[in-house]
Amino acid sequence: MDKIDDLTEKAAGALMAGQGLSGELLPPDAGGHLDDATVDVVNRLFASLCAIKPAYRQAWPDNKALGRAKKEWARAFMAAGIDTLEHLRFGLEACRLDGSDFVPSAGRFIELCTPEPERMGLPSMDAAYQQALRNSHPASIGSERWDHPAVYHATLACTRTALLSLPTDRSRSKFERAYRDIQNRLLRGEVLAPTPPNEQKAIPRIADPAVGRAALAGLRAAMGGANA
Repeated sequence: MDKIDDLTEKAAGALMAGQGLSGELLPPDAGGHLDDATVDVVNRLFASLCAIKPAYRQAWPDNKALGRAKKEWARAFMAAGIDTLEHLRFGLEACRLDGSDFVPSAGRFIELCTPEPERMGLPSMDAAYQQALRNSHPASIGSERWDHPAVYHATLACTRTALLSLPTDRSRSKFERAYRDIQNRLLRGEVLAPTPPNEQKAIPRIADPAVGRAALAGLRAAMGGANA
């Protein structure tokens, strides 16, 4: 499990040791059947958020409110498939950069945990969607070009037929959900299967008319000689 930056890690360590927020740690199995890893992640996250957002008491005025919030956030993280500090790193970075002293809601923080594709080395959403459309066209079958396996797997999840047949807004929305899901899978450490090998066949080229006429003239000459 990757650590967050040293400054926040030190602040988190102090808070989790009880300096300033006594009794706020989420106990094991809090909120109903939470595994130890999830409990640990939530405790570390809240310690970091309290260090990053000085107005956290506006959302959590006392330790009792803080404990309730941890349980709700833990359930939200489990539902969203978020369970590691590595996955949360992007959300914490966004919170440090947004300029606000106030903590976001659980739902907003989960959104922040899925960064723009480019920050993960993936094609942008626009580029990925356009590539999915091009490669879904029947004329492209067998000659597709994929910039990243994430685009390929998101396209398969949507189905090529749906991408081409749905209205543009629904097609785009469907692809965005699939692409975000692939991003989350990558953040959880999943390794995507590679794209299939390209099976492009050589496309017959139309011959140069001059070459064709010369060949025909040669054939006629040969036939004329044979008839002589």
